[in-house]
Amino acid sequence: MSSRVGKRQSKKGQSSKQRPSKPDAGERFVEERKPAYLNVYCAVYAPHFGNYYHWAFAISNPPADEWHLFEVAQDRADGPFRPEYRRVNPTNSDRCQLPLTLLGQMHSGWLSTLVEHISVSQVPGEAQSWNRQDYVMEIWEIMQQTGMVNFGGEVEDQVLGDDEELEDGEEGEQRILSKEFVYDSSE
Repeated sequence: MSSRVGKRQSKKGQSSKQRPSKPDAGERFVEERKPAYLNVYCAVYAPHFGNYYHWAFAISNPPADEWHLFEVAQDRADGPFRPEYRRVNPTNSDRCQLPLTLLGQMHSGWLSTLVEHISVSQVPGEAQSWNRQDYVMEIWEIMQQTGMVNFGGEVEDQVLGDDEELEDGEEGEQRILSKEFVYDSSE
């Protein structure tokens, strides 16, 4: 026998917390549930310093308006990286580039496992070849390796677009994107 916990709601729309029981006449039972899936995003911010865009890994629970933001930060341009976890909507920042890049969805039951994996992940203090983008890509790889998601490609392709690299000497199809920036250099 299972019990359901929820709110009772009268016909007038008033609700009150009650112990699990059958609804009385004139009431209907409204069951409270956690969402089955959470949205997973890459949030891209304008550079704080340097020329690299700042990437952060964001997870949202839309019905509850809850956010989980995982990023690495530096106190100075050449300083060490340190991980940060905040419960904030990334789109509230003026530096956040909109729209966020939707990477996929994960079952809400995986959230605590993901947080645990992220908390034990190594963040190199100072590294010339490591940056904020690597941090987001490493989290995505953790999700794929542990089976939290079983779809999706490379984060870079989803954020930056699928850019096929050309072999040396190949030019590929080239086109002018805007005539506004085209001028005759002989003038």
